[in-house]
Amino acid sequence: MKRLVGIALCLQIGLLASLAGAASYSPVYVDPATGDDGNDGSEEHPFKTLDKGLEVVGASKHQALYLAPGTYQLNGNVTFADEVNQGEQYNARLIGKTGNPDDVVIDGQGLYRWHQSGQNRGICSVTFSNLYANATQALRLDKDLAVNYDDTTVRVFSNCVVKCCTAAGSELIAIFGRTAMRDCKILNCTVSGNGKSIVEAKGGAQIDDCVFADNTSSAGSIVELSNWQTMTKDKVRKSHIGGSAFLRNQASQISYFMPIVDSCLFLTNTTANAICQYPQNYSFGAPLRILNTVFDKNETTGSVGCSAIYIHNATITNSIIENCVIANGSGKNGSNAYQQYGGALHLFPKYLQGDGLTIRNVRISGMSCGTTQGSAVGIIFKSAVSGSGNLTFENCTFAENDTTKSAVYFYEKSIGRVVFKNCVFSNGTGGGVHGIKGAESSSKVSAVDLANMTNCLFASSISYYDFASEQNILNGMDPCFKAGSYVPAADSPLVDAGVNDLSWMATAYDLQRKPNGRPFRKRIYNGVVDIGAYEYWPVPGLLLKVR
Repeated sequence: MKRLVGIALCLQIGLLASLAGAASYSPVYVDPATGDDGNDGSEEHPFKTLDKGLEVVGASKHQALYLAPGTYQLNGNVTFADEVNQGEQYNARLIGKTGNPDDVVIDGQGLYRWHQSGQNRGICSVTFSNLYANATQALRLDKDLAVNYDDTTVRVFSNCVVKCCTAAGSELIAIFGRTAMRDCKILNCTVSGNGKSIVEAKGGAQIDDCVFADNTSSAGSIVELSNWQTMTKDKVRKSHIGGSAFLRNQASQISYFMPIVDSCLFLTNTTANAICQYPQNYSFGAPLRILNTVFDKNETTGSVGCSAIYIHNATITNSIIENCVIANGSGKNGSNAYQQYGGALHLFPKYLQGDGLTIRNVRISGMSCGTTQGSAVGIIFKSAVSGSGNLTFENCTFAENDTTKSAVYFYEKSIGRVVFKNCVFSNGTGGGVHGIKGAESSSKVSAVDLANMTNCLFASSISYYDFASEQNILNGMDPCFKAGSYVPAADSPLVDAGVNDLSWMATAYDLQRKPNGRPFRKRIYNGVVDIGAYEYWPVPGLLLKVR
């Protein structure tokens, strides 16, 4: 089905280009089995070699270069012309004729790269193997920003495989501008160089339904995802990644602005610092949105020690982490306060603007949180945080994390801008929430801090503070989860014990998912929301009719 979708996307982009006024030039065909370089390159009389096909495409304005099944070895670097003519678009696309990327292999022999730039270009249904580049990308698909261009133009990189490719001192793959990367697999690739990534996606790049597996970046990330201001500086293009899987990679998985991460899976990856890193959001950056995503069995080995989301010294505006699971990870502590405490989430805001950052409907469980004051979530207000926003936790479940640590660790006591609502803390002997400031030995937090908690449950009671009755705190109570899950049982004190916020709950779901990954249960049953990330729903009974 995905192969058919890839072919359809290629055809669709070609049709859109024609409708947009591009000159009509016939495609060029290459077939190593039946072709001849003395032919005219038509479908009936294809060329034999890729070199001949590239020569003709480079010399004229053709819509596409179609490759029949075969392995095509590069004999040099390939660069499609960058020239853009607004009146007559240059739009040659590279397309595997059968729609199966396994049928068409472009082999760089460990020596050569492939670059396509300019207007309306795309790559569909081919495999790139053994590409190599030094100080430039091994594979590039982008739009020249030196000219103004139509926002509706989308270049497609679809239904492709990139495997066993290497870049030194640069990113391996670059997709810039309005480029859609869909249904692709990036496998066993390597990049070296400080801060260099497997994929650099900027300026409205869209990555959907892709697999990144067994890749290595020595000092960068798998995907560098960011926005990019246009030359006219009057708008911001929003990049996103959705429906994609990151498996067994050796690197941070996503870094930089991370505007939108939706419905992704991060499984058994290893990184020195963090799976998702959000170091700074510049003035033209979009709000952070990490949605419907699972982090499972990831491990960190370096100084930051966060196996999911690391937000450091950042400007956070109207941002959200929602409907996510962070589980079974291993996070280690760093050498100083800026680099430790959060095994699952490391939150160190510099500016909290608008609504700040909301962590909503999130489960954090099974985390190993390192040494000393390690915790599932580390919140650091090293100095005064500017702006009027808060860090807000809504309907979160903290359970079965490292039993010697806390669920949430505050580096400083002054956490009056951290709000907890409808959260359950079932963290074993480590208790629910600890706070500490600098080298002080006290693990208590002040009254003004705990006053920001409402409708929460603590399995290990907080004995040093008397909660006010209006806070509705269930202190030292068993949450009574159903066996093998974090869903409240029928007699759980979590049931109908939350406080409703219909601004988001009315159309929301809890974290239970169907086998296909889609939401299963509405967020509210019986009129009042449950505490935590899961909602109790009774099992429908059997109705027997006796005649």
